[in-house]
Amino acid sequence: MTAAGYYFARKLVRETGVPVGLLESDLSGTPIEIWMTPDSFRGVPGLEKWAQKVASYDPMHHSETELDAGTAYLAMFAPIERFPVAGAIWYQGENNENDGLAYETKLVALVDGWRKARKDAFPFYYVQLASFRAATDDPA
Repeated sequence: MTAAGYYFARKLVRETGVPVGLLESDLSGTPIEIWMTPDSFRGVPGLEKWAQKVASYDPMHHSETELDAGTAYLAMFAPIERFPVAGAIWYQGENNENDGLAYETKLVALVDGWRKARKDAFPFYYVQLASFRAATDDPA
């Protein structure tokens, strides 16, 4: 279980007195694009390349280990959509470190896609990633 999820749940239990269960769906070292719903890519500026990949996706011609647009969502998140949730915690980003401001667009598309797929506007929380590089004065 992710430590970030564990400590978040522990804090909620301590503050609310309500038991909290966690559903974890993760795959280390993956880009945000593989977690997005197939519909997330459509009509989003900057995601046209990914929209084309999703449109041409054929599960009969992809290996089990291939990480492509929407595959982790389809394999790991879609199966647990039926479970009721009170919110989601998103703890990812290292593989998208060079996306800059485009990452914000991808996050919005991810959240919108998950909420539409579940037909639920559940809360979505983002975990700040710890720096793994030396400090710099360069904002890029």
